Amino acid sequence: MSFARVALSGSAWSLGQMLVERGLQASLFFIVAKLLGPAEFGIAAIAISLPMVFVATLYGTVQVIIQREEASDDFLATAFWFAIGLGVVFSLITIALSPLIAHLIKAPNLVSYMVPAAFAPLATSLGVVGEGVLTRKFQFRMLAIRRTAGLFGSAPFCILLAFAGYGPWSLIANTLLTSLISSSVALFGSGFRPRFFVDRAELRAFARMASYTSLAQASVQANTRLADLAIGIFAGPATAGTFRIARTIIDLVISVIYQPFTSVLMPIFSRLATDPQRAAGILAQIMFISCVVLSFPFLALFASAEAVSATFVSHAWIALGPLLAWMAVAYPTNAVIGSSQTFSISQGWVRMGLILTVVDLVPNMIFLSIGATHGPVVLGIMFSLRAYVVAVVVLAILTRADPTMAPRRFVKALLPCYLALAVGAGVLVIKMLLPSVRSGLVPGVLLGVVASLVYAGMVFWLCRRQLHSVIGTLPLPARVRGAVDRYMLLGMQASG
Repeated sequence: MSFARVALSGSAWSLGQMLVERGLQASLFFIVAKLLGPAEFGIAAIAISLPMVFVATLYGTVQVIIQREEASDDFLATAFWFAIGLGVVFSLITIALSPLIAHLIKAPNLVSYMVPAAFAPLATSLGVVGEGVLTRKFQFRMLAIRRTAGLFGSAPFCILLAFAGYGPWSLIANTLLTSLISSSVALFGSGFRPRFFVDRAELRAFARMASYTSLAQASVQANTRLADLAIGIFAGPATAGTFRIARTIIDLVISVIYQPFTSVLMPIFSRLATDPQRAAGILAQIMFISCVVLSFPFLALFASAEAVSATFVSHAWIALGPLLAWMAVAYPTNAVIGSSQTFSISQGWVRMGLILTVVDLVPNMIFLSIGATHGPVVLGIMFSLRAYVVAVVVLAILTRADPTMAPRRFVKALLPCYLALAVGAGVLVIKMLLPSVRSGLVPGVLLGVVASLVYAGMVFWLCRRQLHSVIGTLPLPARVRGAVDRYMLLGMQASG
């Protein structure tokens, strides 16, 4: 099998696994959240926040195994015990910090949930080498199965515990079982069998290489999970639980709409990046089309989230609608933040990718901590404001680091974002003038549809040249390309 076919197969399995995982995980969260309520759900989210950051840190060691030229049995055995050691250390750190976190949250019973949740990193460490071996062997199907099997195996037990009234224990059990089942599938599916052997030279080299990749993975996960902890400290478990559900919905939309889209565009654009000037143009194209795509869920949720929440969600989750509506305003910023991080990695700018991740993490914690003390609306506003501040900083870093990254090019590429914000301002005015839009399902959904259609018309009319430039890079059939060219010609005649 050629490398192109291997890459295509791997991308397809990875994309399918991600969509199934995110969809199943979101469905599970919604079911359990309805049974638990915001406070208990928030306690569970806080309890697993730190262990999930450590789990992501462990996955950074997988990259070292993949990148190793020769993965001998001695090397794999050393890597296995290194991962186990890290898992033990991370579990002990979580247990040690649990009384302090419980004190800050003002929830003494949090310790009883954090202690068992602390073993998630240890359970994950069992499968680190197995996952690395599977990746080296291009066994993408087994890699996709391992995580999905963990979710399918743990979900029924989680729902059963929630129905039986065990509250946060349902999500704690889900976290532990998912990690244990996934690790078992990876370990046994890879054919690797651990033996008690540690090569000191290999151990030092492995630790040195893993420190950087693990830090990068931890930064990404910390950006998501530590927000739950910060909000819990400043606003309590109920607000943390509401935020976690809203963030799950935001991330689900990005996973379904944006990530598959960029997984197709990135390889196409990356093949054209033969010089720095061309690379800057490619990044601008990615930002432009990503901004167009992500503006639609922004407008749809901003217009209808409160109405949909008021119709389908119990009174206990009343704060979810306004929080979700304002968090959706941040969607277009992923065109800058997410695209820049992914593009940096695709171009081999690994250190730049890590810098951009840290730049996103620090303001995230500060803004959310401030917003959490002023209610769900302000929390949602601060979430989105933070995203736009980070997007500006990311662009400033990129343009300063590389002289070929002309700021004017990116300002022009983000025209769809400005148009979306203008339409969003109109939606806000309508919601303020017509309160029924916020509580009525039909008016709310209708407003979202109209706003999306108005935005689409503005983009097609005002961004024709950019659309044509991006579409021109795609391998489209001659008939479709001809239709695009005719559309451009008509648009130029009408405007000239």
